[in-house]
Amino acid sequence: MEAVCQRIPCQRMAKVRGFCKIHYNGARNRGLPNLPRLSLLERFESKYIPEPMSGCWIWIASLAGRDYKKEGKGYGQFVTELGRIAHRVAYQLYRGPIPAGLQLDHLCVNPGCVNPWHLEAVTLAENLLRGVNPPARNKRKTHCNNGHELSGTNLVLTNKGCWRKCRICYNQMQRLGRKRRKEAREYLSPFAPTEE
Repeated sequence: MEAVCQRIPCQRMAKVRGFCKIHYNGARNRGLPNLPRLSLLERFESKYIPEPMSGCWIWIASLAGRDYKKEGKGYGQFVTELGRIAHRVAYQLYRGPIPAGLQLDHLCVNPGCVNPWHLEAVTLAENLLRGVNPPARNKRKTHCNNGHELSGTNLVLTNKGCWRKCRICYNQMQRLGRKRRKEAREYLSPFAPTEE
């Protein structure tokens, strides 16, 4: 059964803090003393729904970030003195302050989850390598696209160690490039200007 507005004789459905929207807005605008004040924890807990299968606490209030309307995108937004991003506020409310220089990583890989036990404080580098970006995918590779193992002497590090290449494939590409350049020079040599 839906709750009814606390204001007598109003019979509208209660939407916010036990009041219908009209009476809540009126009480808020006039600053009436009968408007109940919720603690930070109560406010936070009213904005998520526990998902029993995964254990995630799904944020149902405002979302931040690009493409937030697409499923699985966007972080919860919750403005307090502790911060603006809901999962960071959750971590601070339930587990304590976030260590300096660390970021929170979602172990459940769900940015809409605010369960503080699904969050781990990690460095920026660790957080990036746990993701699905190109450097993270490259770091997880054990073999190149042609099946050669990426280890030992068959490993070439490029771009200050950020990219790994297979030495066998790299050498084949270098030989192929040299061969093509040589063929191009030989093809163009009859057309080269001659000195008379």
